[in-house]
Amino acid sequence: MRFDIFGIILFVIAAVLFGYSGVLSKANSAIHRSGKRTNALITDVLELQTDMGHTHYATSIKYKVNGKDYEAHLPESKHKLGDKDDLIQILYLPSAPERYEVHTNDKNAAKARAITILAAVISVIGVALIIIYFVKG
Repeated sequence: MRFDIFGIILFVIAAVLFGYSGVLSKANSAIHRSGKRTNALITDVLELQTDMGHTHYATSIKYKVNGKDYEAHLPESKHKLGDKDDLIQILYLPSAPERYEVHTNDKNAAKARAITILAAVISVIGVALIIIYFVKG
């Protein structure tokens, strides 16, 4: 059996898994912006929900207004975003936020970590098979 070809195939599989876990991690990460209007914040949250074709759920929004930190937790019924009016009701800001972060649930983060670990294991096995092939000659 050609271990080197099998090892290369495993590398390709690992690369695809690493890429997919990166997509999940990116979509799950917090959004940081400065000097944006509330409408921009709402747009960013709604974009986060449909990033890369996955559905994400926001659980809290941290923001700073006039140097003071605030945090809005979205109630369970509002976790699945999609209605701008819901977000406007949650975020009655006295003025435009200087900075904000949108935090999502960590289900995708946990999935991304598991896929990354799986991809790492597969790539190590691929390297081992290629080394075995070249050592045995």
